[in-house]
Amino acid sequence: MSFQAKKIHMRLARKEDSDVMLEWRNHPDTRKFFFDSSAIDPEVHKTWFSAVLVNPSRYLLIGEDAAVKPVGVVRFDQEENAADISIYLAPQRRGEGLGTPLLDAAVEWVKENSTIEHIFADVLSTNEASLKMFAALGFKSNLHRLSLDIRN
Repeated sequence: MSFQAKKIHMRLARKEDSDVMLEWRNHPDTRKFFFDSSAIDPEVHKTWFSAVLVNPSRYLLIGEDAAVKPVGVVRFDQEENAADISIYLAPQRRGEGLGTPLLDAAVEWVKENSTIEHIFADVLSTNEASLKMFAALGFKSNLHRLSLDIRN
């Protein structure tokens, strides 16, 4: 299934994305949907971000719209042929209907650029918008753990 009405282009994160990603991640409207909703310390983030950029088992992606404006962040943490996914929108882009197109573009990117076959997502049961977004792309639910086989 493809949600191309709102075309999103995915690119690998670059070191200059670090500050804005921390700002988005620490925004209260973003944090409330994470299992660990505490704010991230800037120095901890800087160390984490630098390590992610050089880790071949992690794909940290920025989604951009047709105007090359950032939409959100998607991270895949790969182990063998499977990966856990984390996704969040830029706070100022919420309410624009961009979550599903962002997720769709990220799944397409990972199909073309990795050996990942299965994607798993952990979603809080209170995060109805995310649950609907993942379901729209065919993720199957097992309690709060969602999965998608992308090579079938």
